[in-house]
Amino acid sequence: MAKYNKQIGFIGLGRMGKSMVELLAQKGYEVFCTDVSVEARKAMVATGVKVYDDVPALVKALPSTKVLWLMVPGKNVDSVLRELTPLLSAGDLVIDGGNSFYRDSVRRHGKLEKKQIDFLDCGTSGGVDGARSGSALMVGGDMEVWKKAKPIFTALAKRGGCARVGGAGAGHFVKAVHNAIEYGMMGAIAEGMALVEKESDTFDLSMEGVLATYENGSIIESRLMSWTGQAYRQGLLESVVGKVPVGETEKKMQHLTTLDEMLVLNTALQQRANTRKKPSRVGAYIAGMRNMFGGHHFISKKVSKKSTK
Repeated sequence: MAKYNKQIGFIGLGRMGKSMVELLAQKGYEVFCTDVSVEARKAMVATGVKVYDDVPALVKALPSTKVLWLMVPGKNVDSVLRELTPLLSAGDLVIDGGNSFYRDSVRRHGKLEKKQIDFLDCGTSGGVDGARSGSALMVGGDMEVWKKAKPIFTALAKRGGCARVGGAGAGHFVKAVHNAIEYGMMGAIAEGMALVEKESDTFDLSMEGVLATYENGSIIESRLMSWTGQAYRQGLLESVVGKVPVGETEKKMQHLTTLDEMLVLNTALQQRANTRKKPSRVGAYIAGMRNMFGGHHFISKKVSKKSTK
């Protein structure tokens, strides 16, 4: 089966998008990219990839068959598609690698299918570090399209870290469940570390020692645990107001709680909501983790910033 060529259009050059474009270029892809932000476009010029002022200019520069990767906020995907779709032809491919709601992805699959434009929804995990070195990519869509596009995902993924997980919408559904698990893990780590700190004087605890053992070889060893340690050692937690801002994924998590008995997720959502009423050390730990893995803004003790997750 023929694969897509190694020329790809990339729309969205934020924290994740910029790093993914750079990784594709390192893997031998010719990347054509754009972003609504002038600053984001200027930042990419120095990397040697091809940068365009807008979507029509980018699409015009791409050869046939066209492949476009969208890395924009979920709320902006429809507006981008409204601009992009009339510029595409039958057999072209659009990949949505952002945090879209899976039901929206199912709808977009159907809408583009009527125009004979292929579509894959891709849940992307790994944070900014993963975008630089290889993410986990959960792909939903037609099997034959996946087979043709698999080299693109392989180029962007950690070794063994990409798969077609199911049909239309499956990629973003599986990513939403991933986020539900993440919420629970973050909450457990945060409340555990807050308790260790609370009882520090009782046992003359060394926080550095506790973190060293939790991060290396323990059952709870994980990237989240390592990011917690980094946030602590860098002093980030001392500048964070203990409130977890409402992020992009929270409404999706609330939706998942309507599908099944999600006790841990419900508790994690309530835990975050509680920090907005009564700031806490638990809230500081969660906000610190979010900043470490995704660069998400937090509420500073000096300057208020809005979250983007």
